[in-house]
Amino acid sequence: ERAFASVVILLAIGVFSSFIASISSTLNTLRMSRLENSKHYSKLFQFFNERNLSVNLYAKVKEVLRNEHLAVRVQEKDVTFIQKIPERLKIQLHAEMYLPSLLSMKIWPRSGVDDTDFFYSNMCHRVLCEGLASPGQDVFLPGTDCKDVYLLESGDMTYVMRRDTEATRICDQQLCVACLWAEWHHRGRLSAGQGMCYFIKVNCDSFGQVVLKYGGPLYRYLQIYGILLVSEIEWLQEDGFLMSDLNLDEEQMTSLSAQAERFANLVAVAPSPTAPKENALTRILSGMKSNPSVSVGERLP
Repeated sequence: ERAFASVVILLAIGVFSSFIASISSTLNTLRMSRLENSKHYSKLFQFFNERNLSVNLYAKVKEVLRNEHLAVRVQEKDVTFIQKIPERLKIQLHAEMYLPSLLSMKIWPRSGVDDTDFFYSNMCHRVLCEGLASPGQDVFLPGTDCKDVYLLESGDMTYVMRRDTEATRICDQQLCVACLWAEWHHRGRLSAGQGMCYFIKVNCDSFGQVVLKYGGPLYRYLQIYGILLVSEIEWLQEDGFLMSDLNLDEEQMTSLSAQAERFANLVAVAPSPTAPKENALTRILSGMKSNPSVSVGERLP
């Protein structure tokens, strides 16, 4: 019994010592992390102080840095095993991830086009990708080149068109759709509000390549839709309307879609079977307003 009691006491001492050591190691790690963080903030304060920068700006920078370590959902690039799966499974994965957001765009024909499952799956796989922004982080700034359409997925974001305008809180919006067909420069600033914000990006160049490769009636429809959309934006600007990166209202987008479908159907039933389709399309669009300063065909030939 004495031997058993001695063994139990020795084991208890060993376990307790290991427990104390792990606690000490954790506390030391936290202490070093806080010390390192304190040094960074001290250098930041010194930087602002030596240059006589405003306290307001310092507070904003500090607030953004504090939100930098918020928990974020796992991104595809962080999952190593996803990179090892076959391409066909990646296509299915991206279709399930992005297809609802892709179809929510108001640019597609209302009546639908046959045999488009492959097109939409390929679009999700090659064109769309995830994006995120922590509170206070800018997604884009005014005057910069626009290369992507932004489909807001979750979280509240703020959009400011100019310095003298109030910030607009937006969610579940689509921004910069016109850049799919024309060169576009951002008209305002998009920033994340409170909490993490997630969005999906549609790359303009990849979009044009996929649509051009697919061809057929859908390509013809999207080409006409782009011309109508850019023309509508030009007319609004000439009427004095201050255009932003936000999408046109749903009624306008639906009307453009209906017009594009009618024009596409007229092209499809052109009376001269030997005449090139480009000539039929030119005849239909010849009465439309055009501006040589806008490169409608840059994105989607």
